[in-house]
Amino acid sequence: IVGAIHVQTFKSHAFTEHDRILLEKIAVFVGPTVERFAAYEAMKQEAYRTQSMLRIGRLLLSARDIGDVFERFVEEMKTVVDIDRMTIAVVVPGGEAVVDRHLYGIHVPGREVNNVISMDELQTNGLDINSHGYIMSTNTLMEADPVTAPGMYANYKAGLRSVMFAGLRSEGQLVGTINVKSAKEDAYSASDLDYFEQVTDHVAASIERTLSHESEVQMTRAAQERLEDQRESSR
Repeated sequence: IVGAIHVQTFKSHAFTEHDRILLEKIAVFVGPTVERFAAYEAMKQEAYRTQSMLRIGRLLLSARDIGDVFERFVEEMKTVVDIDRMTIAVVVPGGEAVVDRHLYGIHVPGREVNNVISMDELQTNGLDINSHGYIMSTNTLMEADPVTAPGMYANYKAGLRSVMFAGLRSEGQLVGTINVKSAKEDAYSASDLDYFEQVTDHVAASIERTLSHESEVQMTRAAQERLEDQRESSR
């Protein structure tokens, strides 16, 4: 079954058995046409997702810090999936927590930039940092307990109803997390998740470059400070 065809009229008892047989014959031709159209739409959507992925790859590769292109990155993703809020968090040194580094969209009280979330809190919120990507249903958010899952509860209270979440890994090492949220109920499909998982690979590599750049900047700053100290000592 690929669809249904209906013929209706305001007249009472307007259709005969001959009409019914004729409609069945028409349906024989309409069915394959509907199926071909659905296949074409799916193929067109897949091609569009592929093009979007290429644009995201080029965008993130061109930036030393993902923050420099974050807004453009979000806008590109929004052409494929529904996004009312996005959060990218980075693992702190030592790996005991993540800090929300880049935020977009609907404000969630208590979840602002530089908000630190321990790994234990992530787990109590029902988030699997080891997952490459998964969808959280509307019911999961709706049933969130404000005590055991404060983050999910806060997002639901802010009007968000659907979530896609993933841990970001580079060379097997967790470097951060990413999630996108929608105010629509059950907004994400399996094809959306497939696209999202491909995006996370680019984001993980970008986060790794960002952290490496920050480390280089800190090392350079420390070297300059040591040089200044040496000059001061010499004076």
